[in-house]
Amino acid sequence: MNKTFCLVTGISPDKIQKGLASAEGHILKDAPDLAVYMQFMRTSMLQERISDITEIFWKNPITMEETLNDIPSDILTRRGKVVIIQSFLKDHVFAIMRGIKSVSSRPQDIIFAMLTETAATWTLEEYLKHLKAEHSYMKTHPPEHDADMRRM
Repeated sequence: MNKTFCLVTGISPDKIQKGLASAEGHILKDAPDLAVYMQFMRTSMLQERISDITEIFWKNPITMEETLNDIPSDILTRRGKVVIIQSFLKDHVFAIMRGIKSVSSRPQDIIFAMLTETAATWTLEEYLKHLKAEHSYMKTHPPEHDADMRRM
């Protein structure tokens, strides 16, 4: 079974549920055996390495319904809207991104990141700071204005 994991902050549970439902049609058409799991970022995770967070989750994964029914009391707030996706299938990453954006009133404010080997070695706090800086830079330096990017 193909498994995709989303680590989320700043997006309400109902928006996540609607966004993933929107993405589900595309995902299931391509890979009917795909399962998407999600966990909300918690304040207590900030000093943990991303790889430790994902490893702990995969040892005892919980369903989307369980996640949405048991919102942690120390849910991370005031860090922006961020979705970190761990998946081996890029098409599924893009489907999840499109699905969540489709139900958001301000999709340009959501930071999406596909978990890389390098990022997995960082703490959640380090990675969130990096993503926020990168997102701010991209807002003021769109790739279509970069001559090197236009040649690609």
